[in-house]
Amino acid sequence: MGLGTHEQLRGQTRLVKDEDPDILFLSETKRKASAMERIRSRLEFSNKLYVDCRGKGRHLSKGLALFWKGHIEVERLGSDSNLIWRLTGTYGFPNDEDKPKTRNCIASLNNSNLPWLCSGDFNEILVQDDKQGGPPKSQTLIDSFQKVVLECNLKDIGFTGYPYTWSNNRGDRENVQMQLHRFLANEAWLTIFQWNRVRHLQR
Repeated sequence: MGLGTHEQLRGQTRLVKDEDPDILFLSETKRKASAMERIRSRLEFSNKLYVDCRGKGRHLSKGLALFWKGHIEVERLGSDSNLIWRLTGTYGFPNDEDKPKTRNCIASLNNSNLPWLCSGDFNEILVQDDKQGGPPKSQTLIDSFQKVVLECNLKDIGFTGYPYTWSNNRGDRENVQMQLHRFLANEAWLTIFQWNRVRHLQR
């Protein structure tokens, strides 16, 4: 889940309070830690982990936040500007030339003996059917993403709801939609959390 305008933030606040999650991961917050602290307080989470956004003014980009409630135990193993680890909350590099950095980061965390959930906005699709509208995506990039998922023994745990999680918000023939967000887990995680589910909520 990312953050948008103040109006969108109000809607997201209502959504979080309605769904009442124990852990909340936010990607592409485009906010500094001080602003995220106000949001954490509003959402009534006890604990937090921030990775500051970059840039200034209209050029703000990136930014991650992980919130969790007091009864949840979280151990921080590490983080950088695109990843928070073991629950790996991901915001993949959007530019094609930087996409290997996302794949390399994921591959470097691979330890199939430990339960692992890797989730977020990967800024990449796994198959061409994950995209509607516009020209086909580079099959080379798709193959590279598939390769790291397979090498890490990760499986897409599926979802219910509308299939596309991103839109360019254009109309008619110019509209492009893709499934860029997903939850990937290894067998060790799936064995423990057999009743997991993912729902794509309405915008």
